[in-house]
Amino acid sequence: MNPGAIFQTTNLRDHTIPHFDIRKVCVIIFFYASTIVYMMITLHSMLSMKVNA
Repeated sequence: MNPGAIFQTTNLRDHTIPHFDIRKVCVIIFFYASTIVYMMITLHSMLSMKVNA
């Protein structure tokens, strides 16, 4: 076994099974979505308060 073949197989394996990358992306998307929802709720409450007042 030459080091080049070992590196190729490990590199291919890392690219085909990116479990941690998918998990990281899901966490980032969830964080951004929750932040946007929170901002929308706060803006909506501020606008409704202005309309009521």
